[in-house]
Amino acid sequence: MATLSMHNGLVNKTLRSVAMRKRTIEEVQEVFTKLYPPIFLFRGSPSVTISNLKWVLAYLVQEGYVNQEVTRYLEKPLKHDTKVYSLSIKGVGYLSKKR
Repeated sequence: MATLSMHNGLVNKTLRSVAMRKRTIEEVQEVFTKLYPPIFLFRGSPSVTISNLKWVLAYLVQEGYVNQEVTRYLEKPLKHDTKVYSLSIKGVGYLSKKR
C-alpha cells in the first residue's frame, strides 16, 4: 500500500464513490461505474474491479478517510456478516476542500 497516495486518481475516484450512507463494496463499485463509466468498448463491464476496490478501500480506512464496519443488516437483513464503508469526518473534509 506504500504506492498509494491521496494524489492517485483511483484513490480520489473511490473516495468520491463512498458516501455518508453505509455501502457494501459492490455498491461502491456500482456508484464508481456510474460516476466514471468505462470507455466505449467496455460498456458492459464495471470501471474498476472488486480486488482493486478492496486494495484502495483498505488504504482509505488505514488513513482515516473511510470508516469500515461489519454488519448483518443494511436496509434488510443480510445472510452473513458484510463489511460496509462510509465516509469519515476526515474524508468529508478532504472532499469539501476547494481545489
